[in-house]
Amino acid sequence: MPLNLGGGSFTPHIRWMASTSSWSISVEGNQQPVMWQECIFDFANIKTGLGVFSEGMAPEWIWDIVLGQRAVQPTDGREWKPGFHVHMFSPQSFGGDGLREFATTGVGATRGINVAYEAFEQQAAANPGMVPVVRFDGVRPLRIGKGNTNEPILAIARWAPRPPALDAALSEVAQPVTQPSTVPGAPGGGQLPAPVASQPAPVGPAAVPVAPPPTATVAAPAAPTAAPAPVPSTTPEF
Repeated sequence: MPLNLGGGSFTPHIRWMASTSSWSISVEGNQQPVMWQECIFDFANIKTGLGVFSEGMAPEWIWDIVLGQRAVQPTDGREWKPGFHVHMFSPQSFGGDGLREFATTGVGATRGINVAYEAFEQQAAANPGMVPVVRFDGVRPLRIGKGNTNEPILAIARWAPRPPALDAALSEVAQPVTQPSTVPGAPGGGQLPAPVASQPAPVGPAAVPVAPPPTATVAAPAAPTAAPAPVPSTTPEF
């Protein structure tokens, strides 16, 4: 799903393909499979909100003002769903400057991120100035209503110094916000409050984790499927 976030900059994106339990990245306008075992997640600057994806169109987002305070649900008849945006970093796995934008409303991906973020909250105070190196440990099948999906199993392997590329990415990201002109109950006479551009909501141990979709029901956990074997490396990346 292309993530055209507006402005003059665009960081290539990464997708979690729930149907095939695999990852893909954007490369020169196309998607190609990618296998990664460990990569840095910038959970300190994660954004949550409501997103809508339309065929052939760039996704639209209304970001939460702060984590845990849900944006006002639009009433334009489109299917806005809870989702998130976070930067991932791994030059070895992704090539180039190593940056990828991971943004989706998919239930499986949202659940996987929620678990990893909870671990981030628990460990962040003991690792000041560091960023989590997250490990991909395979998939967990989920039963959602009458359908099925797959959740990526994400766990914090260790902590590493924050790479400068993450701060550079923050200075380039624009705020892609859709603001319906009339939203019942919205503050300011029906107008949604505009988030402050280029200032992601701060995240710390006291922040509220990403909320999973309220209507999802999960069957008893199945045995995790082994993650694809990564390309061996003779030197540590982080």
